[in-house]
Amino acid sequence: MAKLKTGVGIAGLSGTSGGAVFVERRDGSVLLRERPVQRGQATEAQSEAKRLFQSAARSWSGLTAQEQRAWLAWARQADPFAGAPGAANAYVSLTVRWLAANAPAEWLLPQSPPHLTGHEEARSEGRGGSGATTPSLRGQGAGSGPSSRPIQSGVEPPHSGGAMLEPPRLPPASPFGGDAVAVTVAALPEALRYAADRANAEGVVTELMAARVRSALAEPRDRDYRILGRARFVEGGLDVDVPVPPGRYAVAVRFVKIATGQASAVLRLGTASVGG
Repeated sequence: MAKLKTGVGIAGLSGTSGGAVFVERRDGSVLLRERPVQRGQATEAQSEAKRLFQSAARSWSGLTAQEQRAWLAWARQADPFAGAPGAANAYVSLTVRWLAANAPAEWLLPQSPPHLTGHEEARSEGRGGSGATTPSLRGQGAGSGPSSRPIQSGVEPPHSGGAMLEPPRLPPASPFGGDAVAVTVAALPEALRYAADRANAEGVVTELMAARVRSALAEPRDRDYRILGRARFVEGGLDVDVPVPPGRYAVAVRFVKIATGQASAVLRLGTASVGG
């Protein structure tokens, strides 16, 4: 990656040229990067993420000037120097999560199996916005074989009446700190079992996340985690199994407010080894 300073003749340099990408920074310098190459076909998850992003971007262009200024003011609460791109990014990031959280067909329906013992488990205590997490092991018990159950879908957001609503046109009026739910993740032979100690608060959905890692001591960045699914835990249905290939995973959850798309911090749950 190369860096140069703009001046007469090259001011405003940006975009692509051949195999290079020019990115102008706020201080006037320009970064020169190698143009990324798409290898192979996009996965279903990547295609869905692209679709949600494009839908959110179209929604941004449909806002009024006054609404866009409101998003600019909201973005400047986190970055006082945010400009038009910052306002658009703030809107799009929340709207993408709003679209995903309000797609009931993609929710995972929690189920209520017998008490689980004998599997490696990662556990998190505390609120979704903060708190350290540590993995733990439960002792071996008789009759503790794994269960393999299908993931069900079709749960409808309680506020939507089964119909998709328009994304919020104005930024949230108040912050969102997460949910008072403690989650455990157990490794089954072919799946990860996410279990909550209580129901989600009204209007909150849980994003189930994981990242493939090589070591139990690995510490992935937030952006390394992938969303495996979304579940709204309810009394009588406090766990869900998510099929994954064998391997070691760093696991986490994040809580999302359905009405606004606001998300808590990524809450790390340790690691779990599937099929190991």
